[in-house]
Amino acid sequence: MQKWRFQGSLNWFLKIYCFGLIYACFAQLALQKLGADGSVWGYCPGWQREIGFWNIGLIVILIQVILWGDLTVKMYIARALVLLSLLFGTNHLVAVLETGNYKLYAHMGGAIENYFAVCWGGFLVIVFQLTKGQRAARKTTGL
Repeated sequence: MQKWRFQGSLNWFLKIYCFGLIYACFAQLALQKLGADGSVWGYCPGWQREIGFWNIGLIVILIQVILWGDLTVKMYIARALVLLSLLFGTNHLVAVLETGNYKLYAHMGGAIENYFAVCWGGFLVIVFQLTKGQRAARKTTGL
């Protein structure tokens, strides 16, 4: 994959992740009762507010990385987001599996969205690692 195409795909991943955080932040701060109705975790304004505030902090970091980060920094962030999404998605999936209730929209949506991020971000991380290895091999062989 050409470098500029890869960077464009990575930027889109980071931008869409950022928009997902904005949506989650809005839901945690402004739609707490609605979110609680679709969750087994229930209504807990203090925790929901804290999650929303955490999202704001991550949004600020992502905006700066998108605007000014180089490829290496963006890849560090992408790896961290893949890990976070794997953990968040699994947490939501466990809530669904423990209850057997697949109509819990907060958990089903959370699992699907986070596992989508794991697949997309994981693909980008793997491609980066493979192409990085190819570039290193070309440097050592002189090709």
